[in-house]
Amino acid sequence: MNAGHLVAALLSVCGLALAQLPDQPFAMERGRIIAPVFFHGLGPYPFLLDTAAVEPVFDAAMAARLGLQKSAESPDSVACTEALSPVVCGHAMPESTFLLADLSGFERILGRPVAGVLAGQRLEGVLVFDFEAKHMSWRPADPIPIDPYTTRLEQTPEGPVLDLTLNGKPMRAVLDTSFGGILSLSESLANQMGVLGDATPRLKLLAGGETTAGDVQFRAGSLRIPTIEVAGPVCALDAASGTARIGSGLLACFRAAIGFPASFVRLEPIGALPVTSAPIEGTGLTPVSLQEGYWTVGVAEGSPADEGGVSPGDAVLAVNGAAMQGVAWTQLSALLNPITGQEVRLSLRHAGETQACVLVSRRLL
Repeated sequence: MNAGHLVAALLSVCGLALAQLPDQPFAMERGRIIAPVFFHGLGPYPFLLDTAAVEPVFDAAMAARLGLQKSAESPDSVACTEALSPVVCGHAMPESTFLLADLSGFERILGRPVAGVLAGQRLEGVLVFDFEAKHMSWRPADPIPIDPYTTRLEQTPEGPVLDLTLNGKPMRAVLDTSFGGILSLSESLANQMGVLGDATPRLKLLAGGETTAGDVQFRAGSLRIPTIEVAGPVCALDAASGTARIGSGLLACFRAAIGFPASFVRLEPIGALPVTSAPIEGTGLTPVSLQEGYWTVGVAEGSPADEGGVSPGDAVLAVNGAAMQGVAWTQLSALLNPITGQEVRLSLRHAGETQACVLVSRRLL
């Protein structure tokens, strides 16, 4: 039995055979796009869309369960699958081998397993995203639209790059949907551009648990690509990379279309311009890591959670009397950070002991 027949047999037994639909729902987990992908007409499998990635990846454990064979000739001795043609929104993408890697860490970070990573540089055509309805579709690569909403991308070793301005200062950034925010850049670049000053509003996570000192967000004045404006964008300071990145948090503000491989991005406004970033309000708690069914949290410096004695790495057992075991990241984040003035009653596990506290939400950034 070849790998294709074995996959079909395994999935038919599990009852996972589904029709390939031209318009399909997708998920957003911590701002990342999780796309449904089919193989051999069966699925869907949740794949993280990474527009900056060059090589697609398949989770090694899942590939083994599905009986996918390894490529006889793997470059640089890296384990790869046989050649596969992923089907996205009813369209068969170019055939490619997939790197095999352990992707189990995504479940801890996103709260759900990920079967693989779709590499933007191995896709073709145009993917269109309706972030309000959470539906995506595919269409052929028509001539690149010429309108104020469309920006050409330049392919570089770091990924597809676009030009933009931040607080009126020109800069370049990689379109990287593995980043769930709007814009990330290094502190040195922010200082060099003069967009980060002593009076710039910012939010900093305390060190501890799985957060490190220096995780900072700040609110800039405006971001423009090239004529589309986002007012008051929340940006992240990235201490680990010198490459500025535009993430899926920006795409989610628009009806977005991405031409592959790395040709253009089109951002059509949903409402009136400029798009305005919403205020960050809440208790200052961010779910960070899923541990034994419960999320541990990061704590913002000077926030109600910090003032209330919550420590980074504490696990959230219950919110307002409801058990939080197994809840999705998005659901817990919303419960922890309601509108200003609302109370949040927490049951936490701290240093092996259970403790309770009541926090009052307020504007943070």
